[in-house]
Amino acid sequence: AGHEYRAVAVLDAWTSLYALGVDARLDTLTAWMRAVSLCAPRSRGGQALILGETDPAIAQSLMLWDSRILAAKDLEERVETGMPPAVAAACVWGRRDAVMTLMQRIGALGGDWTACGELPGMLGPVPIAQPDTVDRVKAVIRVPQSRRAELAARLHRETARHVASREPGELRFRVDPKDLI
Repeated sequence: AGHEYRAVAVLDAWTSLYALGVDARLDTLTAWMRAVSLCAPRSRGGQALILGETDPAIAQSLMLWDSRILAAKDLEERVETGMPPAVAAACVWGRRDAVMTLMQRIGALGGDWTACGELPGMLGPVPIAQPDTVDRVKAVIRVPQSRRAELAARLHRETARHVASREPGELRFRVDPKDLI
């Protein structure tokens, strides 16, 4: 059996309710499963405890040792809210005027991507609060998953145009980032 623990306790489970990020619940379950995997099985007297409140889907997935429970719940919620992987998304950031010009050029403002199904295609822009930054923002563009490659191509083309024409201001993007906002 190797070296194993008789008991593993997840302390302060309630902190999982406040974790940030698109994959926060999945990251929590992964960490807890890693810890519980060090515990002896029930047949050899092992016991795992979750101390504190947590998301029911995380607790059920851990108790039944089946991450598909949380995965199905996450996917259902992402379909409802229009978040990846239900849709393709890109985060664009930089100086406000550069970001807004890019969004217009790729069709997110007054173009063919102003909506993603029944949801708005563009979210933001929101200010990026950092010292010594002037009018720096972040925005998200969402498109149907079937148009992901086209989104990437448009973003590459328009950021290359921005750089080649020496337009002022920082402009960057990432397709399907782990954390959108």
